[in-house]
Amino acid sequence: MTRNSILKRTLGRTLETYILFPLFTLLLLSVIWLGSDHLISVEGASVERAAADSSRELVETYEAQMIRNLGTIDQTLKTIGYAYGLQEKRSTLSDLEEAGLLPSKLIFSISIADRNGKVIGSTHSDNTRNIAQQSYFLLPQANASALPIATAIAMPDGHWKIQFSRRLNTADDTFNGIAMVSVDSDYFTSGYDRARLGDHGVLGLLSVDGKFLVKRTGDQVLWGEPAANVLHVIGAGPGSKLMTNRWDGVERYTNARQLYGFPLAVIVGLSKAEQLHVFEKQKRTYLWGATLASFLLIAVAGMLTRMSWQLTKSRMRTRKDQETYYAASEASLDAVFVLRAVYNGRKTITDFILDNSNHRGARLFGKTKEDLLGKRLSQLLPLSRSNGLLDELVQVALTGAVHELEWKNELTSVQAAWLYRQIVRVEDGVVVIVRDITERKQVEERISHMAHHDALTGLPNRSLLEDRIQQAMLHAQRYGGCVTVVFMDLDNFKLINDSLGHKAGDELLKTIADRMVQCVRQTDTVMRLGGDEFVIVLTDLSDKTETITPALQKIRNAIAQPIYIANRSLEVTCSMGLAIYPTDGSDSETLLMHADAAMYQAKAMGRNNYQFYTSEMDAKVQKKLLLQEGLRNALLRNEFFLVYQPQVDLQSSRIIGVEALIRWQHPEKGIVPPVEFIALAEETGLIVAIGEWVLRTACKQAKAWQDAGMPGLTMSVNVSARQFKDNNLTMQVRQALLESGLDASYLDLELTEGLIMQNLQQAVATMHELKTIGVQFSIDDFGIGYSNLSALKSFPVTRLKLDRSLVHDLPHDEDDKAIVVAVVLLAHELKLKVLAEGVESAEQQLFLQTNGCDEMQGYHFSKPLRAADMEAFFQIKQRA
Repeated sequence: MTRNSILKRTLGRTLETYILFPLFTLLLLSVIWLGSDHLISVEGASVERAAADSSRELVETYEAQMIRNLGTIDQTLKTIGYAYGLQEKRSTLSDLEEAGLLPSKLIFSISIADRNGKVIGSTHSDNTRNIAQQSYFLLPQANASALPIATAIAMPDGHWKIQFSRRLNTADDTFNGIAMVSVDSDYFTSGYDRARLGDHGVLGLLSVDGKFLVKRTGDQVLWGEPAANVLHVIGAGPGSKLMTNRWDGVERYTNARQLYGFPLAVIVGLSKAEQLHVFEKQKRTYLWGATLASFLLIAVAGMLTRMSWQLTKSRMRTRKDQETYYAASEASLDAVFVLRAVYNGRKTITDFILDNSNHRGARLFGKTKEDLLGKRLSQLLPLSRSNGLLDELVQVALTGAVHELEWKNELTSVQAAWLYRQIVRVEDGVVVIVRDITERKQVEERISHMAHHDALTGLPNRSLLEDRIQQAMLHAQRYGGCVTVVFMDLDNFKLINDSLGHKAGDELLKTIADRMVQCVRQTDTVMRLGGDEFVIVLTDLSDKTETITPALQKIRNAIAQPIYIANRSLEVTCSMGLAIYPTDGSDSETLLMHADAAMYQAKAMGRNNYQFYTSEMDAKVQKKLLLQEGLRNALLRNEFFLVYQPQVDLQSSRIIGVEALIRWQHPEKGIVPPVEFIALAEETGLIVAIGEWVLRTACKQAKAWQDAGMPGLTMSVNVSARQFKDNNLTMQVRQALLESGLDASYLDLELTEGLIMQNLQQAVATMHELKTIGVQFSIDDFGIGYSNLSALKSFPVTRLKLDRSLVHDLPHDEDDKAIVVAVVLLAHELKLKVLAEGVESAEQQLFLQTNGCDEMQGYHFSKPLRAADMEAFFQIKQRA
C-alpha cells in the first residue's frame, strides 16, 4: 500500500461521522469550560479588588477618626500642662473643669502626678496614690519628646484602659511630673461596623513597638497582644495586603497606617472567606451548570456516535468478511474447507462441492488447492456416505446447529492419528474446520499416566490403589478365588536416606520396585504408596498359607540381594503384612487397614518377616488408637504432671539438681508410665507440644523453689528427637526462661547420643546457639549408642550420664566396671562431669565414688517425687 493511499484512507476515516461527533463534542466541551473558567476568573478578580478597596476605605475612615480622637486627647494634655506650668496647684484640674476646658468625664479620666509620682489631682477618685514605678510615668520622665505616650493598662475588674501621658516641665525644662488621660479601650473600636467588617474582620490600634493597644474581631476585644507580621504593612503603600494574620490564622485584606503626630498606627482587615462568600456560591453555580451541560452534551454525542458507528460497522462488516476469511484461514493452524450444498430437483441436499480451502487443508490431503477446488465430497471421500459424514454435514446445513467431534483417523491419505472437526453453517453450505490433535492426545495420555503412577518408580500410585483392588475382588467373585493384599515397608530405610542422602535413597527405591515387578505375574499389581511403603495385590491364589508363602519368599529374597549404590553394598530387608479377600475383609479399605495392622505386627516382632492378619491385631490397633486419642486430649485436660528425681554430688552427698520426668494421670487407666506413651507421642508428632509443656513447667518450678528459699538447683529436662529438630526449639527455650524468670545457667537439656548423631552438624549448631544464652547440656544414656567418640570433643556439653544398664551389675560385672572406669577417665580428660543413672545400692555408690564418678541419681537416694514432696525431702536432707 502506497503512502498516498494510506493518507487517503486515514483522511476518509477522519471524516466518518462516528469520529466527527466526538471531535465536535470535545470542541464544545472546551468552549463550555474555558468560558466558565474565564467568567469565574473575571468575577473573582472583581470581587477581590472590591474587598481590597473596601479595606483601604475603612482604614482611611478609621485613621481620620483616630486622629480626631487622639487630637482631642493631646489638646487636653497640652492644656493641663500649660495651666499647671503657670500655677503648679492641686486645683488645676478643678479650675479647668469649671472653665469647661476638659472633655467629658463620662469618657475620659484625667489626672496629674508630681515629679515624685504622687497623684495630686484627678477628675475621678483614684486609689493609686503613687505611680512612680509605672511605665507611663517612667517613659515621659526619661523622654523629653513632645509626643504623648500611650500605654495599655489592665484594670482590677479585668477591663483595659489606654493611658495617654505627657511630660510636665518647670520653667527651666526640667521634669515636673506628668499629665494623664485614661480612656476605656472599647472607645477606640466602637466604630466596628459588622455590616462591613463581618464576623472575622479586624479593627485595631497598635503602638509602634509591635503590640496592640486594642484589637476587635466581631464581638471579641483583646488588648496587649503582639501584632506579629502586621508591622511590615505600615508604610508599605496605600494598597491592601492579602495576608494570613498570625494571631488567629485568618487570611485578610489588611491595611495599616501610621497616625500623623502620634507614635501609633491603626489596622483594618477584612476576612477573605467572608468577602468572597457570595462569589464562592456563584462559582459553584457556574461549575454545576458547566458540569450538567457537559453531561448532556456527552450523552447526546455518545448516542449519536453509537448510532453512527453501528451504521459504519454494518458497512465495513460486509467488506471485511472476505478479507478476514482469507487472512484467518491462511494463518490458522487448522485446515479450513468451504463446502457448497448440491441440491436435486426436490430441493434435497445430495452432495457438497469444495469451493475453497486454505493451504493447510490441501496439505492434509497431500494435494494442491487446484486439485481440490471444485471437487465433490463424494469424490474426495468416497466413504462419506457410509460413515455418516455426509448426513452430519446435511444436518448442520439444515438446522444451523454447530457440530464438533474427535475421531481416530483411519484414512491412509491423511497424515494424522487423531483429528477434530467443527462444522458451522454458512450461506449455501457449511464450513468444516479440521485440526490435527495427535500431539494433544499424546500429552493427555502422558498426563493421565503421571496422575496415576509414581514419578520415581513408575509404579501405579495411591490414586489407582482402590481401583486395582476393586477389580481384583470383582474378578475373584466372578471366577472364584482369593485376593491377597500385601502391605510392605522397608526396614531402616530412614537410616539409609539420612546417612547416604536422598539421591541414594531414590536409587534404592527404584531398584527395589524393579525387583518386585520381576517377581510377580502380569495379573498381579505392585504399587507405591509413598516413602518406602508399597502395596502388592496378588490374584488367583487360594487362601492357603502354602500357596501364598512362595510368592512372598520370592519377593523377600529378591529385595534382600545386595544393592550397590554410592560405591557401597547395601542389604535391605522388609516387613510385610497380609490380608486376604474375602476372609479378612470385603472392601478395599478394610483389606488395606488389616494389611497395615499386620505389617506393624511384623515390625513389632523384630522386622524382616511377614505376618498374616488376625483378629487379635484389631485389639492392638484399637488400643493404640484409643491411647493416641487420649494423648491428643491430655494436654487440653491438664492430665500431665511432673515428678523430680534428685541428682546428688557423690563427694558431698549434697543435692545439686533434679531431673524432670513426665507422668500421665489418665482419667480411666490411672497413672500411665512414659514407656507406654512417649514412643507414640514421638510417632504422631505430639511430643513437640508435650516437650514444650514440660520445659515451661519445669522452669517455673525451678524458679518457684528458688523464690521459696531453696538453693539454686539445676533443672534437667529431656529433649526428644522431634523437639530437637524443630526450628522453634531455641525460641521455646527463650520463652520458657522469660516466662519463669529462671536464669539460663540453671537449665540443663538432656540429649541422647542417637539424637545428636542423626544430623551432627545441625545438632552442634543448635547446641551452640542455646549455649550462648547460658543453657547447659548433658548427653543422656551414654555408653549404649553408636556415637563417634572423636566427635565428643566438639559437643558443647558439660556432663555425661551413664546409662543405667552399665550401672545395674556394678560392682560385680567386670566388663561394666571397665567401661565405667574408661568413660569416667575419658570424660575427665575432656573436662566433663559424669553422672550415673539407676544407682540402687550402697555398693554401687561406693564403687562409683571410689572410681571418680562425680554425681548420681537413683532409688538408692530417692525415687522421683512430686514438687511438694521434693521440698519436704530437701528440708530433711538439709537438717541431716
